[in-house]
Amino acid sequence: YVEKVYNLPEGSRTAKGRALANILELQKGEKIAAMICVDGFEESEQRIVLATEKGVTKKTMLSDYRNHRKGGLIGIKIDEGDNLIGARLTNGSNDIVLVTSNAQSIRFPETDLRDQGRATRGVRGIKLKTEKDEVVAIEIVAEDAKLLIAGANGLGKRTDFSDYRVQSRGGSGIIAIKSDKVVGALSVTDEDEIMMFTKKGQAVRSPIDTVRITGRAASGVKLVNLAAKDALIGISKVVASEEDESGEAEEVEVIEGEAPTEGTSSEVPAPEGDVTEE
Repeated sequence: YVEKVYNLPEGSRTAKGRALANILELQKGEKIAAMICVDGFEESEQRIVLATEKGVTKKTMLSDYRNHRKGGLIGIKIDEGDNLIGARLTNGSNDIVLVTSNAQSIRFPETDLRDQGRATRGVRGIKLKTEKDEVVAIEIVAEDAKLLIAGANGLGKRTDFSDYRVQSRGGSGIIAIKSDKVVGALSVTDEDEIMMFTKKGQAVRSPIDTVRITGRAASGVKLVNLAAKDALIGISKVVASEEDESGEAEEVEVIEGEAPTEGTSSEVPAPEGDVTEE
C-alpha cells in the first residue's frame, strides 16, 4: 500500500492517532507488518527486502511498486502458516541481518538474493532449528549503527555489526544473545531513542545511549523494569524529540488493546515522501 505522508494525520507525540483502516483500503484481517519512506519509484535503483517468520527472504526492485493502487499490490507470496514480519529499503549491495526468537542470527550479503518480481515467494534467508522458532527482525547493516537486541525478560544489548560475521544465505547462523526469547532487534545509533512495550500494556521510552555496548554472546543489561508476570513483547525506534532531552527513561501508559503484537520490532520514521506499507 502507498500513501503520501502529507495525507497522514499530524499530531503530538502522545496523540492516539487514526486507525489505518480509515486511511488505507486494507483487506479484512490484514495487519501492517512494516512501513518505509521513499522519495519516489521511477528510475530508482533501490530495493525492498522482505522477511517472513519462517525465514523466507525476498528482494524486489522498488520501481516494481510504481504502478500502485489504492487496493494495494501483492508484495510476496506467503506460504500457509507463515507471515511477513518486516521490510527494509536497500541500495542493492547492503548486508542483511535476520534475528530469530530463539536468539539465532545470520548476516549475509544482499547480493545472495536475486531480484524477483512482486508476485513470487522468495528464498530461504535463515534455516530455523526448531518448528517453534521464528524470525522476529530484519535489519540492514550500517557503518554508523549497532544492533540492539531485546529479550522478553527485559534484558538487552547493543553490539557492533562487525561481531556478526558474514555468512552464506540459508544457514542456521550464530547466537545473538543469551536469552530465553528474543522479541525484537533494531539498527540504532547513539542519537536514537527506543520505545519498549510490555505484555501488561506499559510503554517505556528511553535514549539508546543508556544501553552499553557488549559482545555478541553476552546476556546484556536491564532495559526495562518488569512487574511480576509481565514481559517485554516489542520494541520500536523513535525519532528523538526536541521537547524531551533529559536523557532519562520515560514511562507512558498504552491504551488497552493497542500495544503491539508479541515479537514486534519496528521503526517510526518521519521524513517526507511516499509511505510504502507491506
